[in-house]
Amino acid sequence: GADPATLLCLTFTKAAAAEMAGRVFDALASWTQMDDAALLAVLDDLDGPQGQGAGKASGKASGKARGQRDLHRARCLFARALETPGGLKIQTIHAFCESLLHQFPFEAGVAASFSVLDDREAQTLMARARLGVVEEAASGRGGTGDEGAMALSLAFDGLMGRMADSAINDTLDGVLKQRHALIRTFEAAGVEGRQGQLAHLLALHGAMLGLEDPSLESARAMLADPMASSPFLTRAQVSAWVDVARRSGTDTDKNRTEPLWQAHALATPQERQAAYVDGLFIKDGSPRATGSRSLFRVKDAFPGALEAIAAEQGRWFDLNAHVAFADLMAVALAVLERFEALKAQRGALDFDDLIARTASLLTRNEARDWVRYKLDQRIDHVLVDEAQDTSALQW
Repeated sequence: GADPATLLCLTFTKAAAAEMAGRVFDALASWTQMDDAALLAVLDDLDGPQGQGAGKASGKASGKARGQRDLHRARCLFARALETPGGLKIQTIHAFCESLLHQFPFEAGVAASFSVLDDREAQTLMARARLGVVEEAASGRGGTGDEGAMALSLAFDGLMGRMADSAINDTLDGVLKQRHALIRTFEAAGVEGRQGQLAHLLALHGAMLGLEDPSLESARAMLADPMASSPFLTRAQVSAWVDVARRSGTDTDKNRTEPLWQAHALATPQERQAAYVDGLFIKDGSPRATGSRSLFRVKDAFPGALEAIAAEQGRWFDLNAHVAFADLMAVALAVLERFEALKAQRGALDFDDLIARTASLLTRNEARDWVRYKLDQRIDHVLVDEAQDTSALQW
């Protein structure tokens, strides 16, 4: 008995939507030509026989229970579907979002005449954005170019020092697929611009790691000369360890403490950093052991020595993780900034934009109650195809 105009069916591809519409119209058209008995059988198959003792009812009994009115309504559905303003709403979820944004462009903050990029066009713009970022980074190589280009060049160098080209691309893909989550984070915090966005993310990441100073400059400086900033292996502390190791320690005591002392005593930051890494890590980057057989005389003389070494190893890993995160996000934000600018020049949205902006319109926008009210006047029932594959944001 529902009005066909109040039904919304959402699916995932245009082909599926066309297939569904075709099947519905084929079925309804066939009902107009069926005799009473055949149509009653179809209706009984759809929603069960009607009337008293329906489970055992014959076709004739079902016909009496249903009455000619039901048969008439069924035969009229084909015409009602054809006459529905705008046609039956059997759409992809992206088409539904597009229509909603066109109805409420001001409330959604989009251009009233926006166009929609298909996947190939979006990929082309993303490739252009990436190429532009590579060119910007190249312009900053060797300390030339503006401050942003030099920072981007440094970030690229950091990424290439940790990953192969294919791994960099895959990792960037993973970040950029979540770009709308990033955008929502920045909007909630009220931060704008690439540098402000990066600083905000570094503050969140630094808090997660427990860093006192989350700035990238601070992390890079501490990694360049780590012992100078170590709260766990101070110069006085390591000096006392070395003194015990030299006087009465085993070879293990000496081999483990000498590099830590050199990390304080050598002339240049590069030499001190190399000694630090040698004292705390093996060649593959794994931390040197801090178990019961790691140090002998030193741990007896200084019971907290092994814990201090383990804490310093953790600090090194945290600082490295922070800089790696900063390098990745600096590049990702630069690509995102260019990608959004290229879409804005065209007045275009991609498929992900349609979902994200509609979700925002219905849940976070100041006009959400008005938009929901208007929708509620037009839609009574929503049917979702393959609901188990629907993403959280689409829900």
